[in-house]
Amino acid sequence: MNRFTSQRGRLLSMLLPVVLLLAACGGPDIEERLQGQWKNGDGNLVRFTTEHTAYIGQEGLSGEGECRFEIIGDSVRVSTLPGEEQQTNTYFMHLAGDTLYLDAIGLDRPGHRQRISSEDFALRTGKPSYKLHFTRIAEKP
Repeated sequence: MNRFTSQRGRLLSMLLPVVLLLAACGGPDIEERLQGQWKNGDGNLVRFTTEHTAYIGQEGLSGEGECRFEIIGDSVRVSTLPGEEQQTNTYFMHLAGDTLYLDAIGLDRPGHRQRISSEDFALRTGKPSYKLHFTRIAEKP
């Protein structure tokens, strides 16, 4: 190994921790970016609060259903709470820029579990897939 290659290797090994630290501190984390209310093209609403709690609803209707959410990387998983019939729906999404993209829907029923991709769901419902993605609703002053 020549002297130039050795110096370059040492320089890179010293800079790597700095680059990783800057990347980790590069802006608000995904949980902060999720806070607030989001709406898709069908008027479905999801409101993220703190403590991994979210609420889902429908534009024009009163009431919301409480959910739990978890963050894994840039992915967000919103799950309805099981009711008397022990049924849950899980919405698999990812945040990119200012859009929360629906990737799949999981249906968990006693004795049956199914996961439907957003493309398949769009085909089944006859809706364009862009209507399934959520954008933030601007807060009113």
